[in-house]
Amino acid sequence: MRDNLRQTITLGVQAPQVAAAVKVYDKVIGQIGRQLDQTPWLAGDEYSLADVAMLPYVCRLEDLGMSWLWEGGRASIGPWLERCKARPNYSGIADYLDAKYLTLMSESGRDLRQKIHSILNS
Repeated sequence: MRDNLRQTITLGVQAPQVAAAVKVYDKVIGQIGRQLDQTPWLAGDEYSLADVAMLPYVCRLEDLGMSWLWEGGRASIGPWLERCKARPNYSGIADYLDAKYLTLMSESGRDLRQKIHSILNS
């Protein structure tokens, strides 16, 4: 585990374990999209712990400027994210957002877009 962490820190997306992790992340985003095509929330008709659990991961992708992952065939994720953000409990995330952090995340995501595309298309 220590080696994986060290490799991820030093090699970034070039680390051997990152490709597999990116593909798992993409698979989960696909599952979220398919569910949201059928129901308004991840566990059905009501907001639930499933939505609470997945929201930070989708928010992180948005922070990284990677909302392209749900454009097209996964378009139901965007409206779900907006519904989540409109809920009072979203303040648990929103209250801790830092503009400098968001700028850095967006720049990092933009710089990695082609590498992520390559991983997903391999």
